Amino acid sequence: MLAELWDTLAETAQTLPPDWDRSYIATRRLILAELTTTAWSIAGRAWYGPSAMVAARA
Repeated sequence: MLAELWDTLAETAQTLPPDWDRSYIATRRLILAELTTTAWSIAGRAWYGPSAMVAARA
């Protein structure tokens, strides 16, 4: 079973384009940026939580 997995991995690696690593890293950076933006947005909402909304209505 492990030999079959090894063969499959080797075959797949041979079909990758020469610059596959740059594309992979660029994709990961985009995902990281998206996660950072989302976390920052959520943190901002928590900062202006329910108590701030109640104060704004008064």
